[in-house]
Amino acid sequence: MNSPPIFTPKVREQTGVASRRICVLVLGMHRSGTSALTRVLSIAGARLPSTLLGANESNETGHWESQALLRCHDRLLARLRSDWEDWRPLEIGRLPASERKEIKAEIADLLRLEFGGAGLFVLKDPRICRFTDLYLETLADADIAVRIVHAVRNPLEVAQSLHRRNGTLRADAMLQWLRHVLDSEAATRAHERVVVAFGALVSDWRGVFDRITSGLDLAWPYSAEEISGQVEAFLDAKRFHHRHTTEELLLDPGVGRWVEQAYSALLVLTRSPRSKTAMAALDAVRAEFDRVAPVLFQFRAEWRDDAGRQRAALRSLLDDANAGLKQAAAAAGQDRQEIASLGGALAYERALHKEAWEAAAQDAQGARQRIAGLRGELAAANARADRSEAEIAERDRPLAEVKSALAVSQAAAQEQMSRASDLDAALQQNVVSLVVQRSTGDPSGTCAHPNV
Repeated sequence: MNSPPIFTPKVREQTGVASRRICVLVLGMHRSGTSALTRVLSIAGARLPSTLLGANESNETGHWESQALLRCHDRLLARLRSDWEDWRPLEIGRLPASERKEIKAEIADLLRLEFGGAGLFVLKDPRICRFTDLYLETLADADIAVRIVHAVRNPLEVAQSLHRRNGTLRADAMLQWLRHVLDSEAATRAHERVVVAFGALVSDWRGVFDRITSGLDLAWPYSAEEISGQVEAFLDAKRFHHRHTTEELLLDPGVGRWVEQAYSALLVLTRSPRSKTAMAALDAVRAEFDRVAPVLFQFRAEWRDDAGRQRAALRSLLDDANAGLKQAAAAAGQDRQEIASLGGALAYERALHKEAWEAAAQDAQGARQRIAGLRGELAAANARADRSEAEIAERDRPLAEVKSALAVSQAAAQEQMSRASDLDAALQQNVVSLVVQRSTGDPSGTCAHPNV
């Protein structure tokens, strides 16, 4: 993700020497615009720490706070068995004097390393809201004047932003917001301070800048006119999300009475930083919150433990299900491989069958063509045979006539032969009779056949 350009004004030589160094301490809940406000003040000439926590996905325009001090603050919270998400009262007053002195010395050393001898510097980390008293003491011990700027943002916007960044539940985010704003506001009443709304900074940064300048009696190295181009490029409204109105907060049934009262009182302080009515309302909310916070926190811890056990059980079931899915996926993979193999074999068989079918089709087509040729040849042969038979019949007609005549001749010849045979028999008889007559002396000489 591309980060916006970092504008660094040129160092301006200061003609006078300030009687005291000044720390502009920016206080506010996480995701409340403290980073944007700190950057605007740094463009005006307040020095930033040396080890900056830069831009990342959760803050595209940069955090503008000290990495070294952030680590120190986390160690301090851990020493007090807390962290930045804890919304119980921080019992820093119970620290032994020696331990308190040791912590303040570590902070003082880091301030020197981060800001050197800068006459005007800006310090910011939302964690400081939890132990503002300790910081005010440390700065006073170092003879550094403190000017306080409280950054306030609609709790609905803070909750949405925290949920987007950390997955924080809305109820937790609201209680964290309460703890940060209540403790830091109460700790700074004796100091010069200004309360500004984040929405006003984005929509009218010049008005907010003028209020800070006049309210804290500050002389900036660079005027609003000189820094306007840089600030307006930095405060691009498109970069800021989760916009909600005060009416939406007050009408939201999921927002508790404490949050509504505290936010309303802080909005009054943006117009009147010393409003006794607003501070009394904040005191009342803080007293009730401090009284029940440990019980609520214990209930929340038990609920989280129970939810954690349930999540662990569900995670175990999910792991088992995932293992089963992996096994099924592996088996499915093997099945897919087998199917792919069978598919390849089937495709090969289909190709072979296709080739055989195409060859058979070609053979059948050839056979049909040959049969058609043979049928044509047969038809031609039959035609020739018919013509031959007709020709033979035509040629055989005279022969038949000859045969018929021959038959007639044969019949006539047969008749002649029959007559000849009869004559021959009669002749023989006559011869016999003659012989008999001669042998007997018959003088008549009579013949047996009348034609003899």
